[in-house]
Amino acid sequence: MITQTHGYVAIENNNIVGLMSFYNPTENFFSTFPGVYGPMHGNAATKENKDKIYARLYQYAAGELVAKGITTHSIGIFAHNEKVLQKLFYMDLGTGV
Repeated sequence: MITQTHGYVAIENNNIVGLMSFYNPTENFFSTFPGVYGPMHGNAATKENKDKIYARLYQYAAGELVAKGITTHSIGIFAHNEKVLQKLFYMDLGTGV
C-alpha cells in the first residue's frame, strides 16, 4: 500500500499537460542517501513540448524533494522519448540501464 507519494502536475490554460510522480522515498537508494523512483507509468506529458514539460516538472519536483532531504532521484522514461531523455540527461539526471 502506498502511504506517501510525491506527485506533480503541469497545467497550462486550465488543461493538464503533464504529470510526474514518485514512489515512497527509500533509504540508501543507489547510495547512502534517501531517494525516489518515478516509474514509467507514473510520468506523462502531451505530445507538444513534451521535453520542456518534463524538464519543468522535474525542475520543480527536484526542488521539493531536495528540500525534504531526498537527494537521489530516478525517473523511468520510455526509450522512444529521445528528446525527453536528452533534456533530462543534460539537466544532470544522467542515464542508467
